[in-house]
Amino acid sequence: TRPAGAIFDCFDQQKHTVKRFNVPRNWLRVLGIDFGPLNCAYVKIAIDPKTLDHQDGPIGYVYRTYHKGGVATKHHTEHALREEPRVPLAVGGNQTNEDGWRNDFSHYGLKIRKPKVCEVTAGIQAVYSMFATNRLFVFDDLEKLIEELNQYSYELDDEANAIQDK
Repeated sequence: TRPAGAIFDCFDQQKHTVKRFNVPRNWLRVLGIDFGPLNCAYVKIAIDPKTLDHQDGPIGYVYRTYHKGGVATKHHTEHALREEPRVPLAVGGNQTNEDGWRNDFSHYGLKIRKPKVCEVTAGIQAVYSMFATNRLFVFDDLEKLIEELNQYSYELDDEANAIQDK
């Protein structure tokens, strides 16, 4: 069951997970990264190029995740580039104070762009919309991510209303 205040209540595990397949080499690869010395995390999404011009947006498949802390940026970068046919389009951090992280990754071969959207709730809404319109799918062997999608929830106040901003 989902927790009260579930953020991705539109995520349907039956509908939004797919068996792992070999992502075609010509598909666009996007890497979204969250920096941190204790936990550097990213998701990789493959986008079917035939869907890039679709009026509702492209169709993407989350095919890899990563969570690791306590290692050098070089290790994170090597892991991010491993088994990729080319350097993925990478976006991450916030717009104001994480240029040092982006520069460090760039030094090791992974240029990371500043995100256009930095507000957490706007990012959540973008992902929510992709699930709600069946434009985002997750490989079914990414069990930790699937669990997080099912369990991620807002804190609730005493009247069971979601508290989105603290």
